[in-house]
Amino acid sequence: MSSICRRAWFLARSMTILETAPNG
Repeated sequence: MSSICRRAWFLARSMTILETAPNG
């Protein structure tokens, strides 16, 4: 369960970073 939660959190974080990151 912990791995799933961590994976989901990492995926969400990466998505938010990609969205906030400026497209260069």
